[in-house]
Amino acid sequence: MTKHISLYFLVVLFSYSINIAIAETPVTILEKVRKILEQNVEQLDPISLVWVSQRSTNLELEPFFKKIKSEHHCGFLEPVNCVFMWEEGCGYLCRLSKTLAESSGDTLPLAYAKDLKLSTHIDEKSVDGKNFYSGGKAQKDKIGGLGVNPINQASLYQIFTINMGYKYPTFGDEFQTPPMSYILYLAQNGEVLQANQDSLDGEEVFKIKIRSECRLMDQKTSVSRLITFWCLPKYNYAIKRINVESLDGKMLYCTKNENFQLIPGKTVYLPYHITIDYYTFVTAFGDISSSPLFTEDFFLKEISTNPVNKKQFDLRNKYNDPGTLVTDRTLRDTDDGVSYYVPANPADLDRVIESALTGKDFTPTPLPSRAAIIIRWIIILIGLGMILYAGYRKFIQKI
Repeated sequence: MTKHISLYFLVVLFSYSINIAIAETPVTILEKVRKILEQNVEQLDPISLVWVSQRSTNLELEPFFKKIKSEHHCGFLEPVNCVFMWEEGCGYLCRLSKTLAESSGDTLPLAYAKDLKLSTHIDEKSVDGKNFYSGGKAQKDKIGGLGVNPINQASLYQIFTINMGYKYPTFGDEFQTPPMSYILYLAQNGEVLQANQDSLDGEEVFKIKIRSECRLMDQKTSVSRLITFWCLPKYNYAIKRINVESLDGKMLYCTKNENFQLIPGKTVYLPYHITIDYYTFVTAFGDISSSPLFTEDFFLKEISTNPVNKKQFDLRNKYNDPGTLVTDRTLRDTDDGVSYYVPANPADLDRVIESALTGKDFTPTPLPSRAAIIIRWIIILIGLGMILYAGYRKFIQKI
């Protein structure tokens, strides 16, 4: 009898130990907050965001640009205004930044660049579910240029939503998938090393550490990183801090989020101020500083979760002024694509594209002359006058 009781308690103790071990694995602990993280991102489709970013450095400019292995990038330390919109697989990103007015490029040695006047440039990119559009022009100019590309060439790269904690599709092969929690995205593509309750700056946090492959801007290179998140349970697990480190523990980027506010009508809290300290930079990849090279601050200005006007995602609706240069790589399977200028008469557009495809000469449809337009309006006004006069006579006769 005693033998059976001892065996029973051993089995119970063994089972209990297994359950405890399973419950304490980082993966299973993360599963406890998965539903909350998924519910958060589901409430951010559709979404429209407006923010301003500003870079700054404590280093002298010449040593600074040498450290990041770059000649002076005109506008690098100037504020940038951004608009981001997303709805059901369609995205739009606009950047208003200052760059050189001259066409010689925006990178010059510091000695020559520091006294040059900068002009505001508009850079727009969008995906409408079929194509990837890339347009740009100087803000003072009415006419710009537009590229129309296959969706597999898409790149809506921006780091603002990533550091809020949300991974929206960025590259072409991702646009068939919905937005994800950045934490769950990394966990899905990496290994969860740690998940536990902790404290940071006197606040209760949920700490998650993941080893994952991170895709770089060139879309081809991936590097292994250690990424640690500190989430705030009181704000529905909004991210307070992110550390991105190399596998040997060297700090690469440190993100600090603050000023959390609840989106009206939602259960999602977003940071209205994001600060990122950079210990390395893409132009100096592999070189890591022991202290921040520069800091980038993001300030969220506007947010809306109302449906987005679908016309916003097709930039052909915006870059349609006569004289706009369009390069369409969806019409011909070549790197150069087909280039044409938007005609003065919208009715000629199909013939202009056909002419660009076939190489045949194009003769535009003559537009009415100024005199013809004036005469047309005179005839219209005379006609309206006669109609009003006839109505007036009928009214008098009735009296």
